[in-house]
Amino acid sequence: MMEQELDLSKYVSKSKKREMQSIDVLILIIVSFYFSIDCITISYIQDQLGIHWLLLSILNFLSGVFMFQYRKDIFHFSIKPIFKNSILLIYFFFLIIAGVSIFFAINKVESMIIYTRFLTTVVTFCILAVLLYKRLYLFKPLSIVVAILILIKSFSAVKLFYAGLGKIGLGVLINSLQSTEGNKNIFAAVLVVQIPVLVYGLLVHKKWLKYLCALSLGFALTTVFLINARAAYLSTLLQFFLLLVGIFFIFYKANKMKLFYKNALVLLCVFLGSFFISQHSIKKALQKDKNSVYGTVGDRLSTITDNSNSTTSIRLEYWQHALEVVKKNPILGVGVGNWKLYTTTYTNTLIDDNTFSKHPHNDFIEVAGETGIPNGIVYILIFGCAFFLALKSMFSKQEHELKLLSLILFISLCGYFIDAFFNFPLERPHMQILFAFLLATIIINYLEDKEEKKGDQDVIWIKVLVLSIVVLSAVGTCIHYTVFKSMKSQFIIDNDLNSVDGLPDALPQYKYDQVKLMFPSFPNIAENSETIGYKEAKYLQKEKRYDEAIKILDSVHKFSPNTAYDYYLKCKIYQDLKKQDSAYLYGKKAFYAKPRNIYYYKMAIHLGSLNKDSAEIVKMYNLFNTYRKDSQAYFYYAKCLAWSGKYNIKEMKKIVDEGVKLYPEEKDLIQWQSVLSKY
Repeated sequence: MMEQELDLSKYVSKSKKREMQSIDVLILIIVSFYFSIDCITISYIQDQLGIHWLLLSILNFLSGVFMFQYRKDIFHFSIKPIFKNSILLIYFFFLIIAGVSIFFAINKVESMIIYTRFLTTVVTFCILAVLLYKRLYLFKPLSIVVAILILIKSFSAVKLFYAGLGKIGLGVLINSLQSTEGNKNIFAAVLVVQIPVLVYGLLVHKKWLKYLCALSLGFALTTVFLINARAAYLSTLLQFFLLLVGIFFIFYKANKMKLFYKNALVLLCVFLGSFFISQHSIKKALQKDKNSVYGTVGDRLSTITDNSNSTTSIRLEYWQHALEVVKKNPILGVGVGNWKLYTTTYTNTLIDDNTFSKHPHNDFIEVAGETGIPNGIVYILIFGCAFFLALKSMFSKQEHELKLLSLILFISLCGYFIDAFFNFPLERPHMQILFAFLLATIIINYLEDKEEKKGDQDVIWIKVLVLSIVVLSAVGTCIHYTVFKSMKSQFIIDNDLNSVDGLPDALPQYKYDQVKLMFPSFPNIAENSETIGYKEAKYLQKEKRYDEAIKILDSVHKFSPNTAYDYYLKCKIYQDLKKQDSAYLYGKKAFYAKPRNIYYYKMAIHLGSLNKDSAEIVKMYNLFNTYRKDSQAYFYYAKCLAWSGKYNIKEMKKIVDEGVKLYPEEKDLIQWQSVLSKY
């Protein structure tokens, strides 16, 4: 008997075939909208996540209204099994503990914003679980929707790469491959999590739909290989190994080995073709850009355990120092959403200048740090339960098609888990949509062949559920909209201030009174880690309204007490007021809060020279030099010592000679050495 392609239609409802109803089409459209949210972008916004969280919340609200309007068509079966499932119960427990941590947060406003995102994700989870319950046959057409969306994105990325190949630096070119995600690593992770869905489509569809999925898979893999994200490389290699092993197992049990060989050959051809094309292009680019930090898959993977590699070592440093923060607040953490307020306590000696990292690049550490170690364990249990249910379904007596779906979901979740270990998908709305979708589908796949009860028994449950979804989504939409407005204002204001940065007498386009009206009442911290009040105070400083600026800086310091921005601005204000003692005080505070910042360093030691404080100048230089070797820093150090008037010619010769030995190519030091040699 000829082997048949896998066909999900035979288990629509206890193996009874039927045509898709109008309600199924509507549900498919709604679920497709969730996957399409990140396709919408707007200009003039600080981060696209602002519009994406807002759209997700609006879609949740509309989905809630839809569920109420069509409740008789949607709730054919009891939904109690969904909400009694261990994954959802653990998820709710995670939310409760995260909510309690808000009371221990320094910045409760920021906590509420991030907690709203958590709630938006769990509402999405519930909506998708309910809409797709007993409708897993929709996964087949949904795989085509995913294939089309990924093909569009990955084709655009590949086209962009080859358009710039050989014309711009490899680093710039690779970093431009972001799609609408705002970051190349996030884009790679989004692709990796959805690649198993493309494989699923390739396996279950026929003719041109099968080729569409194969084409989309090829472009997605090529994009991942070009992006140079090491976590994505690990995930992709692991995924394909697990896919081949898992598909072999399923087809072997189904006595369809010929079909396995056929599909395995297609998968290997697509994978190897994408791999060799992308690696050939990377090698070609490296011939012109030999100093690039990027490279082939082999080059990049070899750096994962190489502590001498800058990105590897700094991530390990992040984790090491982040764990110290966790240890100091082990029970309920520093408060959900407040990790960014503490990162400067350890990144201040790891990152130069005003570079800022809001995350420890590990969601599990961040969750433990923000909401406590117990909740960190609860968060890991969500994954543990999901993996267990997926494996249990795969090794159960379910239909082989359901086992294939279990394999796909398990491998997709593996991709998400690896990204969560190395990055911060909790922040990104698209990744949270995928996370919610995976958890929801794992649950309903597990429940697919369980005993069914009629939905008319759940009238109260259904009303409570739909009302909760609508109310939470309405509140979430209001909060996300306010944050969205702030992000638009942040973009405008930051560009306005940057246009006059370094130009003391230049005035920005906007006035403080205008800026004050631009920003809503929350958030109080911007996406670049500056407080909103700090941005407003910069306008007051430009307008010479110094007392008002200082008053604002004092009032917002509590929102982000570990950053040095307000100290730096106060120093500049007191310099404008000719109050050198106060300027020196805040100059030192700014420097010691961020000792790798060369601008803070130069300002502080310059003020030290004006105050004839040579001992402090030496102390500040030694601290800066501990973390960062810089020839100009040494030259400026020597100049400030000379200006302090505490060193004679002989002593200055010794200091400059030492500088020339350390930095023999520093022209300013060599020229000064030449001048001093005449004395």
